[in-house]
Amino acid sequence: MSIIYRKAVIADCAVLTQIRMDNMDMYMEHESADAKRALCRSIQHYFEKGITENTLITWLACDAGKIISTSGLTFFDVMPSITNMSGRQGYITNMYTYPEYRCRGIASKLLELTIEEAKLQGCGRLVLYKTEMAENIYINFGFENSSGYMTYCP
Repeated sequence: MSIIYRKAVIADCAVLTQIRMDNMDMYMEHESADAKRALCRSIQHYFEKGITENTLITWLACDAGKIISTSGLTFFDVMPSITNMSGRQGYITNMYTYPEYRCRGIASKLLELTIEEAKLQGCGRLVLYKTEMAENIYINFGFENSSGYMTYCP
């Protein structure tokens, strides 16, 4: 196994959309096929718009050309504060690794790349919504619990 890490490009949007839908599948078991198709279109539009406008950067882990893990970073601005003078924040989203690739350090490497990207983009704070499965990874990087979200200040 030789993992390649790279940033997503517009040509990756269809695959990123499918990965996101796979990730959300367990939460949508009672949704209609029409609702799932509509969500799929919205997600693909989100990826296309974000990558084109550089408001979303997604790091990928690939094995033999197949995307196996993702970590997205969306940017937004809030009122500057004493702990975030720039007001620039990053929201980490779509952290997902296919089950057969878990527990190999791939998500940790993607999170490291995502944090470095946030620093390069001038983010004074990072936020994410944690899952129980990934909580220890976030804690190991210095994220702290904050009302269900975890935050990290680079």
